[in-house]
Amino acid sequence: MIFPFSKIEKLLGRSTQNCVDLTDDLVEVQDGQTLVNSRQVAYRFGRRHDHVIVSVEELLVRSPEISGDLFHESQYVDSSNRSYKQYLMNRKGFFMLVSSFKSAAADEWKSRFYDAFESMEKQIADKQSEECKTPKTYVEALRSLLETENLIKNKLCVHPLIGMGLFFCLKIVRILLL
Repeated sequence: MIFPFSKIEKLLGRSTQNCVDLTDDLVEVQDGQTLVNSRQVAYRFGRRHDHVIVSVEELLVRSPEISGDLFHESQYVDSSNRSYKQYLMNRKGFFMLVSSFKSAAADEWKSRFYDAFESMEKQIADKQSEECKTPKTYVEALRSLLETENLIKNKLCVHPLIGMGLFFCLKIVRILLL
């Protein structure tokens, strides 16, 4: 279910337009890990960013052994080229932080972030499994070879000599396999 922005604006008591220059992406990927930044949390949950920073730092002080892996301090540069602190957090850190946010709008944003984390983590897992896919049968190996061969044929215009060399190498491998 999509929660209309007008309902969120009513619940927050203010307009959500032109608040912060953030994209619609709720989460981002860095080094293969799905993260959200503290500015995004502040913006989406209608909180001041400095208050979110304080909440994260309280979590870090209260339970450093748990929260040390969940939050990472970083910097962002605003439109006037000034640098400010923000925190990047993984899914567990995010939910530890927002578990105290209580309102209908907060519950809806928690749900949206949960879905965004799930979707992004699934995309990462799918990409990794696709990259590491080893043919298990002779037919899969031949199919993979043909796909690579077609890919090279289509990319011959990049550099004809390299493309032709790879093309002929694949032809030889194909003859040997058959």
